[in-house]
Amino acid sequence: TITAKYNSQCWTQITADGKEIYEGVPKNGESLTWEATNKLTAKFGNAGAVELVYNGNSVGKIGGNGEVVVKTFTLTG
Repeated sequence: TITAKYNSQCWTQITADGKEIYEGVPKNGESLTWEATNKLTAKFGNAGAVELVYNGNSVGKIGGNGEVVVKTFTLTG
């Protein structure tokens, strides 16, 4: 499970277990949560605008403002 909290606009694409389950630009202040059984891949078009929580543990920001970041989370971490 990952939760993304947005503090600015950020195009986001989420793929869970090989299927795209979300693509869009969440609103400022919005929090979204996605789940996968084995693998979840998140692509952020403005990584500095997103704070991530992975399986209940804060990951924080995974990149800078305007930076495109792809992050993959797996069952084993």
